Amino acid sequence: MLAHHDKLTGLPSRIGLDGFFPNERKLIVEKNRQIAVLYLDLDGFKGINDNLGHHMGDLLLKEAANQLTGCIRSDAFAARIGGDEFVVAIRKAGRKRWRCPSLLPTGLFQSLIRSSKWRGIV
Repeated sequence: MLAHHDKLTGLPSRIGLDGFFPNERKLIVEKNRQIAVLYLDLDGFKGINDNLGHHMGDLLLKEAANQLTGCIRSDAFAARIGGDEFVVAIRKAGRKRWRCPSLLPTGLFQSLIRSSKWRGIV
């Protein structure tokens, strides 16, 4: 059986993401809707796994998933597609669709760096 959700983060997996787009495509075509698709990864993640161990890497992935889901609205879709890679699909794309506008894609995971839990590690 294929896993539609990532066991570690609880986010949909790549397979779950594959199931999302056919329905969205129909709405985009029929109702002329817009969607933004963002690809995000954690720079330097391999170094964390190599130097601090996979346990710390797993904790960072969980925290990244929490930060990500906390910054998108309920009608957006976030998935972990592998390793340190995430995809976010935002319906009716626009700056107002984010709960945390200061955490737009280029700075989305900066909050991890500022977190006292990860200070000096990330």
